[in-house]
Amino acid sequence: MHGGDNRSSPDDFENPIHDRSLTKEQQKKRNADVVDTSLIFRHLANSAELQHLIKDNGCAVQPDRSERVAWDVFMLTLVVYSCVQLPYTIAFKPKPEMDWIDWTIDLCFYVDIVLNFFTGYDKGFELVMDREEIRSHYLRGWFFIDFVATVEWDILWGWIFGSDGRSLIKLMRLIKLLRMLRASRLIMRITSNWTVHTTYIRVSVFMLYVGMICHLLACAFFML
Repeated sequence: MHGGDNRSSPDDFENPIHDRSLTKEQQKKRNADVVDTSLIFRHLANSAELQHLIKDNGCAVQPDRSERVAWDVFMLTLVVYSCVQLPYTIAFKPKPEMDWIDWTIDLCFYVDIVLNFFTGYDKGFELVMDREEIRSHYLRGWFFIDFVATVEWDILWGWIFGSDGRSLIKLMRLIKLLRMLRASRLIMRITSNWTVHTTYIRVSVFMLYVGMICHLLACAFFML
């Protein structure tokens, strides 16, 4: 009997929510609103997951990120410049004074120290992105050398003890040559994703150190 036929029409299976009191156009609009609502909830869930990820990483920066690699290349250039310019200035200039270029370079090294507290590091086959581990690893590793090589010890000595021992003040500027130790670390981080054999990279680092040491010895012999 057709009067009591409760069979569902094909539209009942096509629409997520079916209400017989609505017209077909109203039903389609209602279903579209339901789909939009589900997408909104899904987006919020993804946003919550993203916030959770940011909270866990603490805004840590991946070491192979393009912006970080570009900064490392820039810092490597400053390391080479400092190791060449500093011995030359001390050896050939009777009264070496810091100009705006020197202050800008030192500021960049301070900024790099801060960035190292936010940059992940490789631990075997694992990339560590946890802020606490990054900070602990840097403090127990390169922080002391980076800090000592960045502070203007000659200026601090002059403020505390005056102009006595001017030759000693000049030599204290050589402490910044510890920046040379950054070179191998920066090169290894820059070339971490290169398809070059590590032997060539190590040879390049060795030749760079040899050149810097030869330059330093030449300036030292001139001072003698």
